[in-house]
Amino acid sequence: MRLLTLILVTSLAATATAAPDLLQERSLHWRGRSFVHLRQLHDGVPVHGSDAVFKEGPDGDRSAFSQRFHANMTVDTTPAVDAATAASKAATAVGDPDAAVSMPELVVLPSASGGVLAYRVHVKQPLGSWMVTVDAVTGAVLARTDLRRGAQGWVYEKSPANSEVVEVEL
Repeated sequence: MRLLTLILVTSLAATATAAPDLLQERSLHWRGRSFVHLRQLHDGVPVHGSDAVFKEGPDGDRSAFSQRFHANMTVDTTPAVDAATAASKAATAVGDPDAAVSMPELVVLPSASGGVLAYRVHVKQPLGSWMVTVDAVTGAVLARTDLRRGAQGWVYEKSPANSEVVEVEL
């Protein structure tokens, strides 16, 4: 598998102006095929949304399922805000300073200016779940995404015996 990763990195280097730093996150062997997931790094920090999935068939043919890399990353990867502060800011951003939070993940967000160093924090509440992005330099909340999925449904207002069906948000 290391040979496949080396070949893939070499082929990427041949097609790109500069080969990105890659981390093999996982691989899967299934029915004679190998699937490899690579993640782009910038100075050892994952670049959010930048990765590739490759397949190698039993006869050695290689193909990319998907690949998306970002060039010209220049952001400094030393955070000025620590992970605990980012977690606290994330919980406060969803209105619940006591909410359960995951260990913040330090990432580089691609941008035209060379990237933004940030923490991604998963915040869990009894009735919802959020992904909050906190700037690792300024501590500002950059984004707050509600991970719940909305749905509509038809239900009986009280009971099937004595009420009509109404549309409600589930």
